[in-house]
Amino acid sequence: MEDKKKEEDSIGIKNREGRKLSFPRVVASIFIALLILVFVFLVGYMVSFLNYQKIVSIQDTLKTDLLGTQISGELLKDCNEDAFNVFSEELDKAGALISVLETRFGKNDESVLEQKKTYTLIELQHFLAVKDYSNGCNKSINTILFFYSNDEAYGQRAGDIGK
Repeated sequence: MEDKKKEEDSIGIKNREGRKLSFPRVVASIFIALLILVFVFLVGYMVSFLNYQKIVSIQDTLKTDLLGTQISGELLKDCNEDAFNVFSEELDKAGALISVLETRFGKNDESVLEQKKTYTLIELQHFLAVKDYSNGCNKSINTILFFYSNDEAYGQRAGDIGK
């Protein structure tokens, strides 16, 4: 009777040793494999979500920094040297955040490219504000322009211009 019970629990497939496989063990193995698969999927989703939240946080910080540079640019009209330093430091911080985004998501990521466009406009605003500050406040400030491109052909050309 015990042998009959074992035969009922086993399925018609034999393992390498020639013994029949146990149906409850096969079901339990499939269930455990599914649990592991779901767990790995959830962990991957969680990591992706946390990464996305970090991007949003960095982008919000970048927007705040860029707004700060715009306000600092307005303060330059008062010939305040502290405002000049703050303006440049804010632009520096925004550039560092864009560098972090580039490292994490690549230079050609759509959200990174959008942030870089905004940063480029703020850089231009900074250049013009420094020029106005230099002229309006009788300061002698040397400006250096850096050219940058993700396209290697333009990057090489920009490097040649700077020589």
